[in-house]
Amino acid sequence: ADGGELEFDNSQLHYLDTTEADTVVTLALSGAADWTGRLGASVGVKAAMNLRQFQLSGTGWQVAARQPLEAQVTEGLAQLATVEFSTSVGPLSLGGTFGAAAVDVVADMGSIDLAALDGPWQGTGKAALRLQGSPAKMRGTGFLQLTKAEFAEHDIGDISFQPYASGSEFLHRFNGDATNTSYDNIIRHCYICRVFIIT
Repeated sequence: ADGGELEFDNSQLHYLDTTEADTVVTLALSGAADWTGRLGASVGVKAAMNLRQFQLSGTGWQVAARQPLEAQVTEGLAQLATVEFSTSVGPLSLGGTFGAAAVDVVADMGSIDLAALDGPWQGTGKAALRLQGSPAKMRGTGFLQLTKAEFAEHDIGDISFQPYASGSEFLHRFNGDATNTSYDNIIRHCYICRVFIIT
């Protein structure tokens, strides 16, 4: 069809994540979306989405929009108005543009508390990330800071990560007492850091 609309009323989509011990991930939506043009076409397509409910959840974690989520798509470029989310580890602000040719997305977490996650990491801190470029060649800038961090019940101290280039290059610095702690083991298991290492 060359246009249409969809309405969601607490619609739920379920996905089985086999990489995390067969965890079921659920996406709940309420709101509407409409478009003009033929979906899948490279040109001539415009779309708008307004969701009063957006909630993504799995075992032990959740991400939910705290305000209506609004997005516009024109000629393959999507623009997401900055939205405030609540997450299991703290508030998240997210917004920007993304498409097949260009990406410019900003995420900010002014307060992080890892105690809510069922994982090896503990600590509090903050983070910010900006992704720019194209999907094929992305560049990330930002930081992740954790205070009084622990990994698998080992005290690490303060941690600061700062991506500064494309590829897998990143600057890292550890401060604190790392007695009986293997940094190589920490890096291998640092799932959080994967967000900040741009490949």
